[in-house]
Amino acid sequence: MKWPTQEADSKTSWSTRITSMAALSLLAGLLVFLICLLGASDNTAALLVRAAKAAGFALLAAVAVAVLMFACYISADQRTTGRLWIGRMTDELRLHFRLGRKNEVEVVALVMDALIRRDDFKALATLMRDEFKLTDNEISLALDRIERGIAQALSGEPENEPNQTREPLAWLAFNVVWKDLARVEGFSNNRVPDGPWYDWFTETRQRKDDQRRLALGSQDPAGAVAGGAALGDCRGSVDDHAVQAD
Repeated sequence: MKWPTQEADSKTSWSTRITSMAALSLLAGLLVFLICLLGASDNTAALLVRAAKAAGFALLAAVAVAVLMFACYISADQRTTGRLWIGRMTDELRLHFRLGRKNEVEVVALVMDALIRRDDFKALATLMRDEFKLTDNEISLALDRIERGIAQALSGEPENEPNQTREPLAWLAFNVVWKDLARVEGFSNNRVPDGPWYDWFTETRQRKDDQRRLALGSQDPAGAVAGGAALGDCRGSVDDHAVQAD
């Protein structure tokens, strides 16, 4: 699901990309054209022939640059590369690189604990802004991805696991819930990759539990199902805050 601010940002991004593609393509074409004209004779006929050839090479260069840039943009949008050297990063890649894996784990732990305890989500959003320096748009995106990961894990279908590269927050949430379900329900957990991220998750929950309870004014623990409904309220309050900020 794309939030309105993300959709607007996406349109702006592609508008900027098309403008940069056109500008660099024209620049490349002009450069090739001038290079091809170097050393041309004073004979008018020969000069015209040389200019025609130069124009052809310039057109090829411009098309090549445009195709290369477009391929880079599409590759970045599909999350097939970790580095984007031309244009703007997508929202998800920006959030991924801004947080880093350890902070991603902490965000997942924070949100999941808040769901279980039915914490006040306005305070949760404030804490995410203060602790991780996230914008309202980034908070909405993070909540959306974590909710998706939880829902796909609760489906009980291992093939629903989100792509780790494309949706790291959803992947983390899925695997945390899947590991917990594996212990409670007793079904196979062999397909879940082990790694330091789960240790970080466990340590984060233990280390920051008291701090978050105090900061969020948490209520008595409740079920994750009730917490799932509260997540919608959280996203709504975040979006309301964004509208008020505008």
